[in-house]
Amino acid sequence: MDGVFVTGVLSPACGWMSDSARVFCRTVPADRGPAPTAGAVAPVPSIQENNGSAAPGRTYQDLLTNAVDEALFVYHMTTQQAVIDLDGVVTPVGEPAIVDVAEPSPDGQWMLTSERVRPFSYQFPLAKFPQVIAVTRIADGQRRVLAEKPLEDRVPISFDAVGPGPRAPSWRSDAPATVYWLNALDGGDPAQAAEQRDAVVTLAAPVHSEAVT
Repeated sequence: MDGVFVTGVLSPACGWMSDSARVFCRTVPADRGPAPTAGAVAPVPSIQENNGSAAPGRTYQDLLTNAVDEALFVYHMTTQQAVIDLDGVVTPVGEPAIVDVAEPSPDGQWMLTSERVRPFSYQFPLAKFPQVIAVTRIADGQRRVLAEKPLEDRVPISFDAVGPGPRAPSWRSDAPATVYWLNALDGGDPAQAAEQRDAVVTLAAPVHSEAVT
C-alpha cells in the first residue's frame, strides 16, 4: 500500500468488512497536493443572505468564516473511500468527497455514504450542511443517490427537533443489503401534534428497488 495514507478526520479511519478478509478505509486523495494558503485563495466578499423570514437559531463555536477557511475545510475533510484486501490491493469506492458516514453493507457489496456538500454555511456546523445520502456498488462504482438534503437552517431549537427528510441511514444487520432510514412525520418539530413521530423506510437491493415504509 505504498503511497496510500488513511485518515480519521471525521470518524475511525478503517473498519473490517464482514468477510474479515478486507478493510474499508478513508484515505487521503492521491492528488490532494499541498494545503492551500491565504495567499493562494482568491479573496472574495463574505456574503450572507436572508429570505426575509425569521427563525430561531443557536450560537455555535468554531465555524467557517471566509474563503480561506472553506478551502482548508475542503482540503482536510475530503477523503477517498476504499476497500483494501489483505494483499494490499486497494479498490477505490466512488469519488473523493467530504464523507461523514461510510458504512459497508453486511454482504460486503455496497457502501453507504453521507456526504456534505456546498453551499457551506458560516452560521451552522458541518452536521447541518447540505447532505447527499447515496449507495455505491463496490465492484463497479454504480451509484444511487437516496436523498439530497439542503442546509438545516430552519430546524426548531428544541433538543428533540430534527431536520426534514431522511435521517440516520444505516444497513439492516439481518439482511444482505437493505438500507433503512427515518422520516419525521411531524415535520421534525416535537411541538407539533402527531399520532406518530417517525416512519421507518427500507430499501433492498439498492440500485433498482423501491423504498418501502
